[in-house]
Amino acid sequence: MDIYIFNLLMIGFYSLGYSFLRQMGLSEKAVKRLVFGIAMLQMTLLVGLRGIHVGVDVPGYVRNFHFIRDATLDQFLLHRFEIGYKSLTKLIGILTSREQTFLVIIAIISMLPLGRMIYRHSRMPFLSLALYICFGFYSFIFSGLRQAIALAITYISYDFIKKRQLWKFTLTILVASTFHKSAIFFLPAYFIAQLKVTIPILLVIFNLNLVWYVFRRQIVTMVINRFFEGYSLVETGAKTWFLFSLFILVVCLFFHKELDGEQETDGLYLLVATGVSLMLFATIATNAMRIVNYYYVYIILLIPEIMYSLRRKHIFVLGGYILLGGMILLYIWSLSKDGYGILPYVPFWK
Repeated sequence: MDIYIFNLLMIGFYSLGYSFLRQMGLSEKAVKRLVFGIAMLQMTLLVGLRGIHVGVDVPGYVRNFHFIRDATLDQFLLHRFEIGYKSLTKLIGILTSREQTFLVIIAIISMLPLGRMIYRHSRMPFLSLALYICFGFYSFIFSGLRQAIALAITYISYDFIKKRQLWKFTLTILVASTFHKSAIFFLPAYFIAQLKVTIPILLVIFNLNLVWYVFRRQIVTMVINRFFEGYSLVETGAKTWFLFSLFILVVCLFFHKELDGEQETDGLYLLVATGVSLMLFATIATNAMRIVNYYYVYIILLIPEIMYSLRRKHIFVLGGYILLGGMILLYIWSLSKDGYGILPYVPFWK
């Protein structure tokens, strides 16, 4: 666990270093690019240089890497993985037979679009990185290789949401779905993010949640039969996470008035609200979180947006300390659960 905590603390150190170098009069853009790049490199290396038994699904992915690399055309086409992921795996297999090189390449592909999105769109990029770690998104990419790539591609689509380029957004999501078919559920995000946070919209979300809660079993059964064969309904512990996320959503709504109704923030809020709403299905189906995370991950942009709006107010300091303490406790709790099998961390050379 120590190396994961150290990784998180180093993000805080980079943030302090960034602030210090800015105060020395150095170019803000150059300093941000340098320090943020170092932080991203550290996080990427931690994922890419892990041993093949760090991550509950990694041994299976490594076996499939060797199988797809040596597969005939018929075997390749009949393999259960999505065509985009199989094609990428085949390409890597042509270039190398080394398992670790395969994992490093996947790590780079999974992390680069994340860094790009945060660098371009976060008001407080180092806070966004820390949130990405503490909310468990970072732990997931140690294990879920296919969806990690699909998620990474959807991060690119956020540019097209902001620019209102529907066809580019749609094409990007279709490409993401060739790595993990769950990405197709992110298509409504384009329209959701164009809405404003108003009382009528909030009432629609509330009533939609009521309907989803009442009919969640029927809806989940239908989705499982269509997209996730082999899964089943099972009671999970997601209610606690749902209530925790709902609390964050309410707090963000409380401070929303400080943002003067900015469209980008409204869009982020509604994307996160959609993710929290979809968590209702995760209470009876563990694989529902695969869909939730496409929306919920934008909390790493929403919280910095709220914090930035409060930077000249006394509550900023108090809120900062509460957020920092809560994040560290959340991450320690998440690591103790180790749902993705990332403990203990073992580098590939051991």
